[in-house]
Amino acid sequence: MRALAVGVWLLTLAGCHGEAIEPGSQDAAAADATSCSNAPDNLIANGSFEQWNEGTPVGWSGSGTISRLDAAAYECNSALRLVAKPYESIQQDLTLSGATPAGARLEMTVAVRWVSGGTVAPNFHVSFWDDKGGSLGDVHSARMDGFAVNGAWHVARGTLPIPSGATRMRLTLAVFEGAQTIDLDAVSVRVTP
Repeated sequence: MRALAVGVWLLTLAGCHGEAIEPGSQDAAAADATSCSNAPDNLIANGSFEQWNEGTPVGWSGSGTISRLDAAAYECNSALRLVAKPYESIQQDLTLSGATPAGARLEMTVAVRWVSGGTVAPNFHVSFWDDKGGSLGDVHSARMDGFAVNGAWHVARGTLPIPSGATRMRLTLAVFEGAQTIDLDAVSVRVTP
C-alpha cells in the first residue's frame, strides 16, 4: 500500500473494495474492473456494470434506454441508468451450478437509486428452466424491498424459492408501474439453503 502525505492529510490509494493499489502498477480502469469482479458465490456477471461494449453492459440485455453512469456510482466506477416505460427492464441469463438443495432460495440484492417518474418499487422477475429447456412455471416476482423515492442509493433485496429441477434462470430487473428512471449497481444473486 502506498500512502501519500499531503499537508496534514494522509491519502491511501485503494480499490473500490479497500485493497491497496500501487500507483502506476495498473491503469485505474483495469484495477477497478478487477477489484469489482464478483464474489465467488454471486451468480451475476458484471454486476457493477464496469464492463461495456458498444453502449451495452457486458452480459446484460434489456429494453428501455440504457446508459452508463461514470459518476456517483454506488460501487466502483460505473452504474447503469434505465429510463423505462412500464415493463421495460434489464436481464441476464444464469446457470445454476451443481445440485440445488431442496428448499433453496435465491437471495437477490441490487443498489438502486430513484431518479424520476413513478414511485412504485421496481421488481425482481425470475424465470426458471430445467436441463432440457422446459419452463418451470410462471415468472416469479419479488418487489425490491428497501427501495426509496428520495434520490439516494439504497440496497434493495428480494428472495424467491428455487423450483426443484431448475438448472437455468433469467433475472430481470423491471420497472413495474409507470414510466420511471432508476440507477442500478452492485447486482447480486446467491443461492441460499
